[in-house]
Amino acid sequence: MDDDAVGRAAQAAHDLDGRLDGAFATVGGGGFKPLIEHTAHDLRAAFDTNVVSAFSVIAHAAPLMRPGGSIVCLSSGAAVLTFRHLGAYHIAKAALEGLVRMAADELGASGIRVNAIRPGQTRSGATQDMFDNGATIAFLPEYPLGRLGEAADMAGAVRFLIGPESDWVTAQCIAVDGGNLLRRSPDLAPVPLANPLYHGSSQ
Repeated sequence: MDDDAVGRAAQAAHDLDGRLDGAFATVGGGGFKPLIEHTAHDLRAAFDTNVVSAFSVIAHAAPLMRPGGSIVCLSSGAAVLTFRHLGAYHIAKAALEGLVRMAADELGASGIRVNAIRPGQTRSGATQDMFDNGATIAFLPEYPLGRLGEAADMAGAVRFLIGPESDWVTAQCIAVDGGNLLRRSPDLAPVPLANPLYHGSSQ
């Protein structure tokens, strides 16, 4: 994560019209493997990608904003729904939501709002292969509205949180997920042959 590049981007956006009204921290991601196979490096990398990157946007954008400015972060339904073999991602997104609440509290006195969206499974450059190969079928039973997300679904929510319609909304993490949080995450983890934590004997 290049903190200096984030700062330059925020300043460049501000300089277009002498003001910065909104910022969207979009970076995120995580690897897929059992939690106990993660290393400390894996957790640090997940935090850098999902939390530190958002902190960088907040830290660089907020000083350039006037009262009424709005910052939106990209969280995930995985922040509140555990997802087998996405442990580092789940933990990091939960931490990101703590950052959103903390930033909203401290920046509120400056008239700056901080919120997040929690997308469900959504078509993007990172997930297009899953849509193409049919892997997303496992998600559909967990989505009451019967379809998965598209970029336009996320854009509408971000537009609401940055726009004047949400002037009295801050510290919120809004699910944009077709109702997925009513249910659960699909289980995409392979069935283990044995319990990796069990090393004893029943005898």
